[in-house]
Amino acid sequence: MEARRLRKRRIRITIATLFLFVLTACGIPNVAPINNQVQAAPSDSQMLAAAKAALASAGTLRPVKGVDRNIVAMVQEIVDQKSDGVIVKLTRSESPYVSSTGAITYSAAWNSTNWLSFSLTKN
Repeated sequence: MEARRLRKRRIRITIATLFLFVLTACGIPNVAPINNQVQAAPSDSQMLAAAKAALASAGTLRPVKGVDRNIVAMVQEIVDQKSDGVIVKLTRSESPYVSSTGAITYSAAWNSTNWLSFSLTKN
């Protein structure tokens, strides 16, 4: 009986050793932990928050004559760098040099203290 137990034990040790040898020779597969979850895509509110933060960090808009023709396009470019699918609309312009569509008319009297308001929507 004792010889039989020793033989089974040797077989188990041999199988375990062979298994470890094969894993070492072939390489241990890279297995992700079970609790490692795939990150979900950012929500609409997160995308809008990122767009708003991008605009806040951009500071005062300073259009360049001959380069910038539309203030909405300028703002959209800033937003697009940080979030996808956020649409910019001009909702209010206190500047006589920025039309309701965002078109810029340059003038020597350009005043950078004119306020503009934008809305951000996620489609």
